[in-house]
Amino acid sequence: MSNVTEILVSQYNINARVGQKTKCPFCGHHSFSITKDDSLGKCFHPSCLKYITPYKKRHKHKAIIDILERLYLVSKTELLNQQNTQSNAYDYLVNERQLHPIVIAHSMIGIMPASYDIDVEFEPIINEIENKAKDKDSSKKLDDIYSIRQKLREVIYKGAEWLVFYYCDAYHNIISMKLRKPYDKKFMSFKLPDYGTGVFGQDLFSPIAIDKVKHQNEKLIVVEGEFDILQLQSLMARKAEIEGISLENHYINGCAVGSVNSADIETISKISKNPVICYDNDNGAGFELVKKAQQSITVSATTTPDDFKDIDDYIKSFDDDYNGAFKAVKDLFANSQKHFKEIESVKKRVGGIRAGREDDSLRAFEKNDLIGQVIADDMSERGKFYYDQNHIYYFDEIGKILILIHKDSLEFKITLFEYGINASENTFSYILEFLLVYGIKYGTKTEVYQFSYYNPETFTLYWFNNDNQIYKITSDNIKLIDNGTDGVLFLYQRDYTPNILSIDDNARKLYDDCSEQPLLDKYLISRVNFEDNGLTLAEKQQLLELWFYSLFFESIMPTKPILAILGEAGSGKSMTIRQIGKLLFGDSFNVMCLTNDAKDFDSAVSNNYLVAIDNVDTSTKWLNDKLAAIATGTVLQKRKYYTTNDQETISIRCFLALTSNNPHFRREDITDRLLLLRVARIEKFVSEGVLLKEISNNRQEILTEIAFILQEIIQCLKEESDKRYGSNFRMADFADFAIKIGKGLFSEETIRDIFIKLKKEQSMFTLENDEIVELLYLWIDRNPAGREITSSQLCSELSSIAENINIPFFYKDKPRSFAQRLSRLKRNLQELFVINERKAGGNKKFYSFKKR
Repeated sequence: MSNVTEILVSQYNINARVGQKTKCPFCGHHSFSITKDDSLGKCFHPSCLKYITPYKKRHKHKAIIDILERLYLVSKTELLNQQNTQSNAYDYLVNERQLHPIVIAHSMIGIMPASYDIDVEFEPIINEIENKAKDKDSSKKLDDIYSIRQKLREVIYKGAEWLVFYYCDAYHNIISMKLRKPYDKKFMSFKLPDYGTGVFGQDLFSPIAIDKVKHQNEKLIVVEGEFDILQLQSLMARKAEIEGISLENHYINGCAVGSVNSADIETISKISKNPVICYDNDNGAGFELVKKAQQSITVSATTTPDDFKDIDDYIKSFDDDYNGAFKAVKDLFANSQKHFKEIESVKKRVGGIRAGREDDSLRAFEKNDLIGQVIADDMSERGKFYYDQNHIYYFDEIGKILILIHKDSLEFKITLFEYGINASENTFSYILEFLLVYGIKYGTKTEVYQFSYYNPETFTLYWFNNDNQIYKITSDNIKLIDNGTDGVLFLYQRDYTPNILSIDDNARKLYDDCSEQPLLDKYLISRVNFEDNGLTLAEKQQLLELWFYSLFFESIMPTKPILAILGEAGSGKSMTIRQIGKLLFGDSFNVMCLTNDAKDFDSAVSNNYLVAIDNVDTSTKWLNDKLAAIATGTVLQKRKYYTTNDQETISIRCFLALTSNNPHFRREDITDRLLLLRVARIEKFVSEGVLLKEISNNRQEILTEIAFILQEIIQCLKEESDKRYGSNFRMADFADFAIKIGKGLFSEETIRDIFIKLKKEQSMFTLENDEIVELLYLWIDRNPAGREITSSQLCSELSSIAENINIPFFYKDKPRSFAQRLSRLKRNLQELFVINERKAGGNKKFYSFKKR
């Protein structure tokens, strides 16, 4: 039978439930309790203490385990009979070792009886083997039994009147004993062959859930010596007495291993996946227990303060201050540090599965499935799986890095390589699919960020340092925290260069006292050779600076402006974008060229925070639609994971910058979203390598100054948080951000002027080289002011003018298309013409035009 409750029903006709006391089948007292997992039933009455476990059949030495259980009960009786005498083993436990009497009564300890006839116990076993047919196997069994009997004889004879501590396996079967002479430091031991030593003390448990000890029972506490766990349980019993709680309901889930050298890590791993070890504070020798455990399991570990060698010594130092001792011990375990299983041991097991050493009957797909589970379990111990609407991720708790689980992810390839899986193998693809499904099934849904994240609720900016930490920036503080802190996760990208900022008090004072030109302006913005038209030089510099700082605040900018730097070859337009990217992301950043394949564009914008496309000078049929999607915060459509036809929506959180000499992205809905900056050809060239090296050499100082400016921006956003500024600029999110921070960095009026002028720049850009504009100027020159005309008539007359001056006119004989185009262009045309509209009967509409 697989559990205690079934045994109670079938063999003793007792209906029992886990978590409730019931009648003991042995002594009749209502003191029998069952562990939460139904693997152990025990009577806590001092006169009984018998227990039931359903797993003895797992052992070939079942008969000897029965003998050891009977020996335990006899030795327990011997110990409890000494309660009213002095200078004996019981007195040693209570007065010398300061253990609580109820813990002594409930624990699997006793006194080795001096006159225990072990030969009588073995006689039935030996007779049974001798009565069977004589063969080589029975002869070997008999030799084994004689050997075990002889060892027990020696232990009983030499250890008479000594204390006995009974050690059990994961199924609560006694498999070893450790003996100690009271008031002395003499020891002996016995263990069954072919098994480990087991653990001591796990038989103490709290069958009824109590809030005050619930958290203590979630993990197994492992200590070294028997008196460590007994003293810990005694503290819990004394705390229970103070609070008026039943003593056996206040035990914690714990055990002792006896010593570092004999520690049975295999048994511990079966009992608990993540035990908490409190090792002895003895100049590093105790930590060997942690290192031994790490060879096969992940553990948390702590130790006592330097003045105390072990937990027993530490608890006794509080004398009668049990509340103080309880708090100190609780804090001790709360501050335990995680020590992960050696990955080499997992790699070795994976290799064994693949080679068939673990189970040579497994087929290939069964091996892969088992390997996937082994790797997923180990990764879950070392970190966590996450997913968002786009991807599956894994967060490494040791390195504090978040990696993308994807066939093209270098970090993922490295992770599987550590387990012995090479990306070129078929097994790699299987494990990849296994982990993708595992991540969806067991992972946590989250938001994953690149570069930065701003929380408008707390006015906090998280700026990734391109490694495994984050600069947490508020208006009054900057501090470096681990990736994942506050639930904020950034995706690690090996190509990016880490940002190292000087954020100490001295750096802050230097910034506050500095009256020189800002470093971002000195090394980048002031060097842009802006063309002298439209916006003033200062306004163009301010617009570029506003766009630069908007990069840090993507979370409050669902619609994003597209930076478009326009100019002929040699104007430094590509260099400007390249410098910005290398400043923020390091030397690996570069501009990219536009290919004819839209998938290349989709990949770039869905996997990068800032994408700079250089020399967008050719017409690409899909580009305008893609640009509109980026700017308006719409989406890409892709097939959902693990479905056949379902589509999923992938939000794009990328900022886009374009350079062009002959732009083909003049569609009205695109130009409304462009930050247009025209640059002129540079007359005196400076080596690009020199300029980039300056950025690289001064990167730390520039980024540090940017961090302090970001604090000022956050303060502006904080002060303006309850306001929403309207403007006639279509990119309202950017305009609102710019006005709010502009009030602190520049002035609200300056920013509004910039947007007014920029709006006109956008209209001019839309109409530039448009034949309708040129023809409208000619038409106005040939027609009296105020003449009204329908769009169809205007199309016909513009067609005639075009034919007369020999220029192509796309809308000839296409009045409907012309009407639609005129309607879309109207807002832009109004920058050049005064346009009046009048509706007439029959859904007719009349227009009149006049030059501004």
